[in-house]
Amino acid sequence: MTNYKAGYRSYVLVFLGLLGLVLPSLVGCGTGEEKLDLVPASGVLTYKGKPLSGYNVFFKPEGDLRPANGTTDENGKFVLGTAGDANGALVGKFNVYIVLPAEDLEVESGREEPSMVQQRKSALPRKFESPASSGIIIEIPAGGSDKLDITL
Repeated sequence: MTNYKAGYRSYVLVFLGLLGLVLPSLVGCGTGEEKLDLVPASGVLTYKGKPLSGYNVFFKPEGDLRPANGTTDENGKFVLGTAGDANGALVGKFNVYIVLPAEDLEVESGREEPSMVQQRKSALPRKFESPASSGIIIEIPAGGSDKLDITL
């Protein structure tokens, strides 16, 4: 039994030694994604005094920033995410546009390809569906904000 314990210890020591050699070389290696300095960013979308539910709110950056987006809940509230859902946005100036997404995929009779079907009509004028025509510019401050309200 003494030989078994000694053999086991040898394997453990070899493993730990190899781990000690390999682990430092892995430090700094990641998924290749950049580290983003995100701040909390959220607001409420309203149109004619009423909250809009189920809309995608896109923040397209001015300059060399990453975009952010969020989806409004039943109260019109959206929380922005950049590299994941609701994880924040970068600090900077953004052109904002708003889109009601198509909700279902259906196959039309006589066609083999599914097509996007709009279940409800957007309450917003089409100009708000493009960053070039929406006219909405919002700046996200260094500390983030929960007051990025969009009142149309």
